[in-house]
Amino acid sequence: MYGYDRNNQLDDDRVIETLMDSAPENDPKRKTLKPAFKQKDFRTEKQAIKALKPKKKSLPAKVITIIVSCSAAFLVAVLVVTLCCVFLISPKVNYEFAFKNVHNFVALSIDPRNKAISLPGDDVTENVYYLYQRANSICKDADYLTVYNKGMVLTIVGATENYMNVDTVVMKTQDEYFKVEHRVKDVFPLADAPIVGKIFMSRGGVNSTRLYATHDSETAKKQLVTNANDVDEEGVPYADWSKATDSNVDKPVFENSQDGEFTLMLHTIRQDLIKDCYLELYKDEETKEEYYIMTFNLDVSNPEATTESRKEIVAGTGDKNTAFSEVVVGATVWKDGSFRTLTVTEKWQADFKVTQGDFEMQYNWHFSYDPEDCNIADYPDAQGFAVNK
Repeated sequence: MYGYDRNNQLDDDRVIETLMDSAPENDPKRKTLKPAFKQKDFRTEKQAIKALKPKKKSLPAKVITIIVSCSAAFLVAVLVVTLCCVFLISPKVNYEFAFKNVHNFVALSIDPRNKAISLPGDDVTENVYYLYQRANSICKDADYLTVYNKGMVLTIVGATENYMNVDTVVMKTQDEYFKVEHRVKDVFPLADAPIVGKIFMSRGGVNSTRLYATHDSETAKKQLVTNANDVDEEGVPYADWSKATDSNVDKPVFENSQDGEFTLMLHTIRQDLIKDCYLELYKDEETKEEYYIMTFNLDVSNPEATTESRKEIVAGTGDKNTAFSEVVVGATVWKDGSFRTLTVTEKWQADFKVTQGDFEMQYNWHFSYDPEDCNIADYPDAQGFAVNK
């Protein structure tokens, strides 16, 4: 047990009802992801993860009294990270991350026959790194894996805040790999800015991409549609792939015969590159499910941590000097070591020559290992692109 306080547990259903009451059925925003950064009543997942970390200093009695008087708000913040995982995984609640879409998973937990693992020792950093590596290894070994992300990009240029939804699906077996990502404008005044807006949009600031590779292929096929921002009647994003630009790129690691590690990030994750680790073993008293909650910061001051990932933000902004200022990783991991959810928050700044831009991106992934959730050939965005053997 790592720092878990049983008194911090709340009734999930009561908090879910509170959230549901705040979003009327006739709200058109229900069909698209609302930016986590714009919710005023609840903390972001990143803040909630920080709230889980134990305090390092003793507080004076007066301060403790104030904290106790505000305990209700604090308890809600602590449980947000758990509730975010509920929203991400469960299709039963049609709200925020769990709204109706084609990505709802049939598998909501792991196979109960899977055996729990033992952690290496008492060192939290070592245990966190071990769980992260094992979870990615299980993804690589999996015969079926589908990973779904509902994310958001916040771009601040001048006095404007620009929000973009990011919708990503990764599917893989031991024979093939498919990934599609849509970036869709939500509130985006930058697109109409006379100079910076044109620069940003000319670089494909709002785009859709899809990637496909097989066991036998030497490279992966990639298609890119720039400035695509369409959603269907149910709020699900789509692209006109007939207008895509085709290219061949490096084949991702996704099956056992390949060297290297499976990963959803381009960052380099090593034990010496992670810091500020936190880990606890959590038990849901209602479902009796147990899983680890862990967080860590990536040491972005070491260029080795972002050698590959930095290339992406340089290409997107055109600023060759841009670099990540912060990368925070939070995850829930089943007791057998497989990912349940994965949240990654990144920050960086770019120089657009005439002004500066501040960026914050958050990915919220949830995982299924069930074959019913991994039918690549029938997936809408794979039509005419992926060929199932």
